[in-house]
Amino acid sequence: MSDEVTLNKIVTIVMEDLRDKSINYFEKFIKGKWRSPSTQTLQSEFKEVL
Repeated sequence: MSDEVTLNKIVTIVMEDLRDKSINYFEKFIKGKWRSPSTQTLQSEFKEVL
C-alpha cells in the first residue's frame, strides 16, 4: 500500500469517526435531545445564545 493510500484511509477514518460523530452529537445537543441533568442547563444557555 502506498503512503498516499494509507494517508487517505487515515483521513477518511478521522473524518467519519471523529468529525461526523462530533457534528451529530452537537446537533442533537443544540436541539435539546440530551436529557441528562448535567446537560439541561447548558442546553438552555445555548438556546438563549443561538
